[in-house]
Amino acid sequence: MASFSFSIPLFLAILLFLALEVSTATTTNTNEKETHLHFYLQERTKFPKSTVFKVAPKSTNIYNKSFNFGDIFVFDDLLTEGHDPKSRHLGRAQGTTTITSLDGFIGFNAISLVFTNLHPWTGSSLTLIGPFSFKDETGHLHVVGGTGRFQSARGYVVLTGLSSYDPNIGTYGLEVVVFNNN
Repeated sequence: MASFSFSIPLFLAILLFLALEVSTATTTNTNEKETHLHFYLQERTKFPKSTVFKVAPKSTNIYNKSFNFGDIFVFDDLLTEGHDPKSRHLGRAQGTTTITSLDGFIGFNAISLVFTNLHPWTGSSLTLIGPFSFKDETGHLHVVGGTGRFQSARGYVVLTGLSSYDPNIGTYGLEVVVFNNN
């Protein structure tokens, strides 16, 4: 009798590849609009007001800035209009990062940008996916969908690490380019 071995990582990689292929399919719709957005993500790392937590391996010590293969983080970070965390709040960046490189420098991200105060996109969200290297100041993520005014969105995000006013807050600039029909 033949033995069958199921590989979850291989299955997930194939599923991701198929999702990206579907999300990057070209369209002939001439009503498609291009939208450019710019805002900041504020990630608070100091307990008890942390917006990011390491959930696997079970540990909450993220202060040593050392990441290991297989570490999983969840976050619920603030999106702001300006570089200063006290500037107008636009929404939240909610998601996960899994450290996917053996050297601990690359994380795979799944993120929802939920807009709560960004007219006319209030109540809408964007879904982002992709790797980010902690060695680089700039990275790119794919926009693979959204809700509300961003339904069926596609595009990209340029994510840039910035210096912060507060050493307990990691600040990132986000340049978002979205294509959709809404």
